[in-house]
Amino acid sequence: MSDNAKKYSDVNYWNKRYESEDHFEWLGVGHEPLLDEMEHILSSFPRDTPVLILGCGNSRLSVDLLHRGFTDILSTDYSRICIQNQRAQFAHEPGLKWDVMDMTRIPLPDQSFSIVIEKATIDGFLAHEPSPWRVGVEAKELLDASLREISRILKPHGRFLSVTFRQPHFRLPLMARMDLKWNVSFHEVLSPNSFHFYIYQMTKDQPLDLSGLEHFLRLGDASQNDNDYQRVASSDSEDEDFVMSISSNILT
Repeated sequence: MSDNAKKYSDVNYWNKRYESEDHFEWLGVGHEPLLDEMEHILSSFPRDTPVLILGCGNSRLSVDLLHRGFTDILSTDYSRICIQNQRAQFAHEPGLKWDVMDMTRIPLPDQSFSIVIEKATIDGFLAHEPSPWRVGVEAKELLDASLREISRILKPHGRFLSVTFRQPHFRLPLMARMDLKWNVSFHEVLSPNSFHFYIYQMTKDQPLDLSGLEHFLRLGDASQNDNDYQRVASSDSEDEDFVMSISSNILT
């Protein structure tokens, strides 16, 4: 396991980083096409529908959604420094609220939100894994706890959007589960810098329909990919965009 990657799951690393960092976008710059697609996916919801963002960091996603017309956004992160900074920086925006929250133990009632969004937060759980094909026990426990909590707080027919560079054959097996009581689909978005975003859309209380997804769920011959991923995961590079670094080497 790379020490460089391991830091992304340490709240102390984030607290120290946020003491001096004002803004960083984990999926790179130029994400207008991503916002366009998210807005399209959520077009059936009134703009005053409360939105919960998990692992907000110091991204501008919350502000961008506000400027797109969403008027009630609660952004959360487990770093107190991050939330303090964001709350102070955007105190002039009444539509934005900020709170410290661990997404593995969300202190909210059942069925309390119709829209939940995470952008690259789940990637942080998995950044230190030696292979994208096999998730380790510790990471799986964090991921399972988070997904169960998100499912619990989603209202019937609510949407959970998970934004990542991860291709469907890596991410769908983690999301397409009967016990989470949601259906899964995905949208591919090409960014101006030629990277492909994936927006995984989970809709609560819809039957899980795997038709059309079988190819991605069955794709599992990892041997040809593991060496490339291992080389990236063990690198000592301090490239801050760990998701972009990994994706540029393993995505095909």
